[in-house]
Amino acid sequence: PVVASRVGALPELIRDGETGVLVPARDDLALASAIERLLSDEAARQRLGAAARAHAVAHYSVETVAGQTLRLYETMLRPTRLRQRRELRVAMLSNYPTWALEGQAGYHNDPHRHPSPWVPRLARALASTGHVEVHVVTQTDEIDRDRTLTADGVTMHFVRCPRRLRAATLFLPDCARLHRVLRGIRPDLVHAHGTEDAYSLAGLTSGLPCVITMQGMIFRIAERAGNPADLRTWVLTRLERWCLRRARHIIAKSDHVARCIAPIATRATFHRIPNAMNPAFFEAADEPVADRLLFAAMIAPVKGLEHLVAALPRICERRPGARLDIVGVPGRGSEAYLTAIQDQVRRLGLADRVRFLGFMRPEALAREMAQASVVVVPSLEEMFCNVAAEAMSVGRPVVASRVGSLPELVADGERGLLVPPVDPQALADAVLRLLEDDALRARMGAAARAWAQQWEPSVVAQQTLAVYEAILQEVMTLPACDGPRVLDK
Repeated sequence: PVVASRVGALPELIRDGETGVLVPARDDLALASAIERLLSDEAARQRLGAAARAHAVAHYSVETVAGQTLRLYETMLRPTRLRQRRELRVAMLSNYPTWALEGQAGYHNDPHRHPSPWVPRLARALASTGHVEVHVVTQTDEIDRDRTLTADGVTMHFVRCPRRLRAATLFLPDCARLHRVLRGIRPDLVHAHGTEDAYSLAGLTSGLPCVITMQGMIFRIAERAGNPADLRTWVLTRLERWCLRRARHIIAKSDHVARCIAPIATRATFHRIPNAMNPAFFEAADEPVADRLLFAAMIAPVKGLEHLVAALPRICERRPGARLDIVGVPGRGSEAYLTAIQDQVRRLGLADRVRFLGFMRPEALAREMAQASVVVVPSLEEMFCNVAAEAMSVGRPVVASRVGSLPELVADGERGLLVPPVDPQALADAVLRLLEDDALRARMGAAARAWAQQWEPSVVAQQTLAVYEAILQEVMTLPACDGPRVLDK
């Protein structure tokens, strides 16, 4: 056993009370006391000595250090091996649909868990290039044990995790679970999606080349529709800032995202790549139903649904046949918000004009969108807005709030109409303008569909693959970066 000062690296080597004893530096009395205590307690000396020896064998043996060094060499030489193998092994860390597990014992589906549907589209499109071996690692509480299966060329690793108190632990147990799976995969690169969970944190601390895709900016959502003083939000925003400050490569789905995070992510190179749309939205061919409005999203305050409901009486006054269909379920923690919306519908006497259709998978949602006259997005903040992009892919005009990335997607007067956020009257007027002008709806819908071709999965996959290759070229000679650099697609 060792008695040492609590300075420098010594606390990392010696675990106080487990493998030795630590005392304050320059404290002769504490040093003498610790030494005397050990000399007079043979059992304590033996216990500490045995633990110290076990710790040294596990961490400092020739075999252990040689193995760590060899892994470092392999990481540095990975680009050379890639050129020889001509195949990339990528591990995506992300929320992911668990539908592939249906029918298996010990699995229960929870529609309130966000499936991030754009991630499987990208994963399948990358696998179909023939140049990428794609692994997806996702955590879920819907299973009783870890599971792995392969479908559509993608190997999916479902990792069991608790539902609650994960942010309270700073996601450290989550990172340990994800790192364990990554060690088994041995990827050439990690692609982490989102800063609202453990995935970006795990990717950036994995020791592997890593790119993160922003799915939501927690600090912006907290400002617009959340409670910044809430303890969980406070923790998540600080973890998000930690990740952004350390990221070297960030995929931003819009100019809006790049502008917002550039002051924080000062070391990062930004790559602008949108979400990939499900082919079902390009293929949907149903005819629109007159005066049918559609809202689709995870039901949460940031989506602004109460303002659309508040606009509906004015719309129905001029269009008596108008109906609103709501597709979606509340995200975890937003159940009370859905109850408030249902109460608002009853209070305004709209129960016969509003339908709550619940959760839908992409193929069913594509049919619902094709049957809508107008898709409405009254959000308070959006990073990319998958729903607006899906509606445009179907060829339906969008009425949306002038917030976040929506002006980039919708282009006011060309592919839809933009209105001020939190303004039910302006929202109603824009919806009525489209419902009362068939030619305008058709023109905007056609323009939207043409614009949406850039979100076809194979196009997005090629853009993403180019980012992977650029990152791996930097592995051996990573340059310093004085500020954010922005690269086009």
